[in-house]
Amino acid sequence: SALRGLVLCGRHLFYLLPGVTWARFQIPQHGTFVQGIRMQQELQRRIVVTGVGVVSPLAVEVDTFWSRLTAGESGGHQLTTLDTTAYKVHFGGDIPDFDATEWVERREVKRLDRFTQFAVHAGGQAIQDSGLDFDQVDRSKCGVILGSGIGGLGEIEVQIEKMLSKGPDRVSPFTVPKMMLNA
Repeated sequence: SALRGLVLCGRHLFYLLPGVTWARFQIPQHGTFVQGIRMQQELQRRIVVTGVGVVSPLAVEVDTFWSRLTAGESGGHQLTTLDTTAYKVHFGGDIPDFDATEWVERREVKRLDRFTQFAVHAGGQAIQDSGLDFDQVDRSKCGVILGSGIGGLGEIEVQIEKMLSKGPDRVSPFTVPKMMLNA
């Protein structure tokens, strides 16, 4: 049936857009059922959500996130990742103890903006959660859906400050790639 709104599936919460069908699929090799989402488009291809990951002010691990969310906890707290003394509001939903090196090599961390590090971290969790062995599946039928309204604002701020204080020659050549979600 066509649904719109939030759907709760076990420990997973999904927001469904108009024209999206919630379905239950059986995987013949395993004899198990997997909850999934089917997009109603011209081809009506089935999509199975096999794994999830999260980076959130509540937690950077799915089980902890889910238990805190369902317990009604808020991710809002006194901000620590930026100096808020010049602002009227001092609380928000930052992620102060995030360690990108769990999923990104240490030398690559400095080449990725924080928002991209979050995406890689959550994506790594989703792959691990899926249990998929990519040597055993058709990789052309695997994919990831990412979205970002605008990313890399932290990098823009750092590089503008550097340009104003030290001159344009000190701006990093990685500025534009760090700002892009798909870089």
